[in-house]
Amino acid sequence: MGRLVVSFRQKAVMVLSMLLSVIAMGVQAQNEALISPEESETLLEKVTGKEREIDWAHMNVQFATSANVEFLNKEFSEAAFKVNRVRLEVLGSFSKKFSYHFRQILNVHSTPGYSLDNLSGSVELANVGWTLNDRLQLTAGKQAVQFSGYECWVNAIKVRYYSDFNNYLPCYQVGVNLAYKLHPDHELNFQVVNNRNGSNDELFSYGLPAGVEESKIPLLGTVSWDGYFIDRAMQLRYSLSYGQLARNRNVFYFYDYPYIVR
Repeated sequence: MGRLVVSFRQKAVMVLSMLLSVIAMGVQAQNEALISPEESETLLEKVTGKEREIDWAHMNVQFATSANVEFLNKEFSEAAFKVNRVRLEVLGSFSKKFSYHFRQILNVHSTPGYSLDNLSGSVELANVGWTLNDRLQLTAGKQAVQFSGYECWVNAIKVRYYSDFNNYLPCYQVGVNLAYKLHPDHELNFQVVNNRNGSNDELFSYGLPAGVEESKIPLLGTVSWDGYFIDRAMQLRYSLSYGQLARNRNVFYFYDYPYIVR
């Protein structure tokens, strides 16, 4: 019996030591950067055969605070300081032809659950751009939908509240966009993106009507034209979009957007 007890203790110590080693390796891996400076080559370097070329890189933090006093049915309810909007943005360009743009709003509480694009709702932008030549640029990832207007294209800190249109159809979706520059002040865009972020139950407050099936291709295609006039003091945007909200239930959008640059 004495030998068995000693053997059991030795095995227990060995197993515990192995578990501690695995945990320590996991903690160490979590603390490491995704790409360490010691790595010899990145994927881009292997493909292009060139050294790293970072043209520019920026990180921005935007926030707005307020002091709120709330009344409910004319009765004082609450007084508190709040941070209304906080956004973290990272963007840059490398190798003259590639760019990236990431932006996340930090005071949006996204409910965990079904996500069509496999992203948290707090991530507004997460895309990479590839300049094919002087006229063509391809953008892939989460980006602004081309039918969107002022609220989605100006600096986000300037937007106090989004309209009902954009609240029901979020203006940031995952997809691809091909931009063709007709002129330094005129551009055509051809875009295909998701037409929703979550499930149909989240898009339609009361669910789909009886006999209407969920779309198997929840995409939205858009063709848009952007133009600047009067020495870029005025901007015009026209877009035509087509998508499928449910099976055999299509939707068309025609959007015009005049904007005076201030």
